[in-house]
Amino acid sequence: VETYWQSDGSQPHSIQIVFGRRVAVSHVCLYLDFNLDESYTPKKVCIDAGMTLQDLQTLSVVDLSEPVGWCIIPLEAPPD
Repeated sequence: VETYWQSDGSQPHSIQIVFGRRVAVSHVCLYLDFNLDESYTPKKVCIDAGMTLQDLQTLSVVDLSEPVGWCIIPLEAPPD
């Protein structure tokens, strides 16, 4: 992997993904390499989902310890 996302903004950093219509997402996969990125590698990843920013619900929170390789985060639908 030769490209990456970088932010110099305030923490916590966030990435917002918007789909044009309702889509079922079963996993979020991130390629992380602590050996290359060191302090830029996330220590915690939170996955929230909702129809608007105001109704986001947390689907998964994952603590990471010096990850190297693909981190696959399975998701479950929030309760109705």
